[in-house]
Amino acid sequence: MNPRTRQNILKALRIVAIAVTIAVGLLTVMSGYGGVINPSVTCAGAVLAMMFPAFMIVNAVIGIANLFRNRRLAIVSGVSLLLAWGPFLTYCPLNFFRPSLKEIAAMKEPTLKVMTFNVLAFSDYRTGSWHTPNGTVSYILDQDADVVLLQEAYGLFDSVHDNGITAGQRTAIYELYPYSYMADDGMCMLSKYPAYEIFPGHDSSDGMEMHTYNVSIGDKSLTVVNVHLQSIGLTSDDRRLYTEITGGEAGESVGAFRHTVLHKLGDAFRARAAQAETLRRELDSIEGSVILAGDFNDIPGSYASRTIEGGDMTDAYREAGLGPAVTYHADKMYFRIDQMFYRGDIEALRAWVGDCPYSDHYPMMCYYSL
Repeated sequence: MNPRTRQNILKALRIVAIAVTIAVGLLTVMSGYGGVINPSVTCAGAVLAMMFPAFMIVNAVIGIANLFRNRRLAIVSGVSLLLAWGPFLTYCPLNFFRPSLKEIAAMKEPTLKVMTFNVLAFSDYRTGSWHTPNGTVSYILDQDADVVLLQEAYGLFDSVHDNGITAGQRTAIYELYPYSYMADDGMCMLSKYPAYEIFPGHDSSDGMEMHTYNVSIGDKSLTVVNVHLQSIGLTSDDRRLYTEITGGEAGESVGAFRHTVLHKLGDAFRARAAQAETLRRELDSIEGSVILAGDFNDIPGSYASRTIEGGDMTDAYREAGLGPAVTYHADKMYFRIDQMFYRGDIEALRAWVGDCPYSDHYPMMCYYSL
């Protein structure tokens, strides 16, 4: 290879490196704030937001490589990472100094442990069957939370369903949670403290389930909202397409994925945007302290999450969690779509994701200081 050819190749490689660095930097920032865009205008922002963690990792790798090859380009990566730092902390909070469970147990002031869990009708998603005694119910009892918000909890108190829940487990639930409310739409609230459902409830004809409760803890009154927003509604074939693509098996799957799964994603993004606006209006009508939790079917930083959070609600996991979290884990779809928000005279102390293996969701839990 003659020197001139070599020089031209190196020049071309430098141009490519510059273009890639700038492009990845822009995509990192755009994906970090993709949830600002209303999906009713375009779903591009929502799709980009789902890819934010991948762009952050690629950007960081490029930035480190540029430190050794081109420090000016490393500045581009560094600036884009700084601009996306806020969204990064929403995705991966760094609360290293949150209190331990032992420290929380030793606190003199009262605390409240809240769990939210989509229990998939208490089945085992891996086999499609049930265990006797039911493993999910045993897990809920072992966690001993003060307030439990369940979604898809069909059959918890209905012995007609053959779901492996024993009479002894149902008795244990009643004894631990004397204030329990079960709705026909699978939404359930279990409370150790006196509670009643606030009526009228939300009309779920728009695809959103929402139930609101008043919980009395000593002389303190707290509003608890249990929600389940629009799911994507993927079929087994859709999941297979996604698994093939993420496994590197492209071929005809890419076209089918684009025309089916992405279309359903867009419909779900738009539906959740409208539901989030409805839920935000409901929150504005509630006075005092509020805990909102459930299956959002959307990621932190999404348009739905940002709309619900507004200017007064706090993301409990961002405030008291540590590191990235996954609450949906089936079909290679690893996202935190179960969330908690709160406001008022309470404070999140420690939030984390549980490890119950049966549902396609993991539970999320949080200790609050009252």
